[in-house]
Amino acid sequence: MCNEFLLAPQEVYKEGIRLFTINEIFDWIHIEGFSMRLIKNIGSGYKFIIFDKEANEYKGSGGTLSKAILIQ
Repeated sequence: MCNEFLLAPQEVYKEGIRLFTINEIFDWIHIEGFSMRLIKNIGSGYKFIIFDKEANEYKGSGGTLSKAILIQ
């Protein structure tokens, strides 16, 4: 007998999750009144920075735009 453990919450594996498109993320940033900066570096990918209303910065980077917008 094999014991298996699921790492995802039950609602995820029963109902799925919604993955937002890049356009939807950009729209949300605009609607919320945030600012953003997107930098394309030849050979090293993208840098993506969001500034909130209090001027806090949230940064992401990656070889593709999709990976860069996964802010950590």
